[in-house]
Amino acid sequence: MLKVNLRMSMRTIAALTVFFSAASSYAAPPSAPTNLEAVASFPGDLAITLRWTDNAQDETGFEIQRSIDPGFEVFETVGAINFANVDTFNDVGLAEDTLYFYRVVAFNADGASAPSNVAFDFTSFARPNQVSGLTGSFADGVTSLSWTDNADNETRFEVERAEEGVDTSYSVIAVLPANATTYQDSTALDGASYSYRITPYRFDVAGGAPETVSIVTGPPISGPTSIKTRPTSKAGIEITWKGRFNRATVVQVQRFNPDLGFWVTVGTVSARDGRFTDTGLARRTAYNYRLRAATDTAVSMFVTSVGTTR
Repeated sequence: MLKVNLRMSMRTIAALTVFFSAASSYAAPPSAPTNLEAVASFPGDLAITLRWTDNAQDETGFEIQRSIDPGFEVFETVGAINFANVDTFNDVGLAEDTLYFYRVVAFNADGASAPSNVAFDFTSFARPNQVSGLTGSFADGVTSLSWTDNADNETRFEVERAEEGVDTSYSVIAVLPANATTYQDSTALDGASYSYRITPYRFDVAGGAPETVSIVTGPPISGPTSIKTRPTSKAGIEITWKGRFNRATVVQVQRFNPDLGFWVTVGTVSARDGRFTDTGLARRTAYNYRLRAATDTAVSMFVTSVGTTR
């Protein structure tokens, strides 16, 4: 009986030894991350992206540590990721033109790993602050714009303009030096409505979303009248008009593109021609057109019409 109990005790001790040995292999901090890299983001964004190799199988998260001490003596925790199997982190809101040092630590309930290697990179420059208070007025053929400059690091301003209802994107009409707060546009056409915006740049990095201001210019000129359309073939529509125009006046013909959702210019001809033929169209299809007269200094109101192919 004693031998049996002793044998069972020995088995129990052996089983407990195996159990505690296995348990101790898990009751320990995780393996440290390696191959840490730090890469600064595009200039103006003031962020650094970290990437590392996750060598642990039992971590519950990672701690991101940052320093500006080149001696690596003082690190502060700037982020905690409470998930396993993560290998990236984006550190944002940093100072410009600054060298940052990083290391990453894996952790679980039993503690933290040794830190990873130290990685570092420089941030670039800050994005300039956008202008505010943009206002404008039109008088004597000139659009006058003014705004508040909220940036102290811009290298230039770009003035952009789009004709409302006509242009689908803005075009740069002027480049101004830093600290500018006014601009006068003498190229706007009478009879049009324009949207202006001012954007500060730090080299090639633009400020945030710009404000816009709409300006209606002077009176329009006389436009085409008595608009008529007729099919010229299965794929063509002829548009005719009347009016008294000088030699410098043209007529712009636009067709609405339902796929794009805006008007597209399909032809510009001398106003005295009195006609334009649109080709390459689909059979038995109705098309919406609008026409206006234009000179070097003014435009007319648009007039609309509908044409149908055979």
